[in-house]
Amino acid sequence: MGKRELGLPVIPALVVSDSVPLDDSRAQESFIYCPDLPKHKLDEFKQSYKPKTDDQYSLEKEYDLTFERKYVKDLIHIITSELKRKGTKVQLLILPFRPQLHDNDLKKFLAKTFVKGMPLKEDELTSIVKGTSEHVLMAALKFIWCRLPGKAVIGWKAYTEFVKLEDSAGFPNKAFLEFMPNCLSSGAHASIVYDFFDLNVAFVLNSKVNLMTARKLSKLCGLWAFNPVKNKNMGTPSFERGLFEWIPAGDAMFHLLLSFVKAMPPNGDLDRLPR
Repeated sequence: MGKRELGLPVIPALVVSDSVPLDDSRAQESFIYCPDLPKHKLDEFKQSYKPKTDDQYSLEKEYDLTFERKYVKDLIHIITSELKRKGTKVQLLILPFRPQLHDNDLKKFLAKTFVKGMPLKEDELTSIVKGTSEHVLMAALKFIWCRLPGKAVIGWKAYTEFVKLEDSAGFPNKAFLEFMPNCLSSGAHASIVYDFFDLNVAFVLNSKVNLMTARKLSKLCGLWAFNPVKNKNMGTPSFERGLFEWIPAGDAMFHLLLSFVKAMPPNGDLDRLPR
């Protein structure tokens, strides 16, 4: 018995193609399954429906803002230290949509730690952070990471400069310590990048418990480490465009994580890392 005879929806065949410009008619048509909606109502909805665009993503909203690194580096360091103390053995903590976290919890934490857009003093932040759950702290850290200048913790420009210096020097063990600070924009930037990798290494050391290996973390954290890439397919978001940005970011993140571990192995011993 076929799908039509059973009354099941027939999904259009998947067509893999490049992103299309917004004025292309293909970008305006979307598959919508509404079995209980009359046809004329469905047509009205399609006419009013607008696909998401980059312009819509950049609209100014309550939490669409950019943090200056020098103002949030201490807060990032305090949260990182607390997560290293009590969060590294929590399974899949860094993943989104954890059942233990609700948006209101994050909003309450941000309201406590920021006054008129500026973080509180260090001693006040420490007290608040210590009384906050690891799930909220992880969400807050990700919230700040993706709102740093350039929407990236590191950025492609800094990474490109580091790769050139590392290659020309013959890939020394201390390359991350010797070259990376000079590739970053400021001391505050260097502090944030160090905390970023320090937390990743802490997770990797407990990967048998938290189920987050170095490769898994690199593929995920590449999203925060590097800014979106401008390419010929900029326009309507698509699966292909997402892969175009995600794959190189994961590879670059894994490269930097290995370089960081080579320069600063846990307690000076690379053998402590899980195989």
